Amino acid sequence: MTDLVTGSSFGDIGLVTCSKYIIMKKGAHKGMINCLRISDILAEDLLIVSTGEDEYIKFWDTSFNLIKSYNLRKHRISDPGIADLNISAQSIDFHAC
Repeated sequence: MTDLVTGSSFGDIGLVTCSKYIIMKKGAHKGMINCLRISDILAEDLLIVSTGEDEYIKFWDTSFNLIKSYNLRKHRISDPGIADLNISAQSIDFHAC
């Protein structure tokens, strides 16, 4: 059986397993989760990455412990005149070099 990792409009990360929905990380984001990706870019471990309406990209281990969070507003490179717009990420991809 395959497990399914989900993100909710409440900002929770959930897991669907054995036909049951389990909230694994309540309040992972403040607001809706836009995207979840699971990557094996780190050869020895899986990495779960989430993006949310709170303008953060967050990196989780497979036990849903937060490894790192990245605030897009704080690190953005764009016109300061658009400070009132939401700059949340809608999707994310990985590329290894």
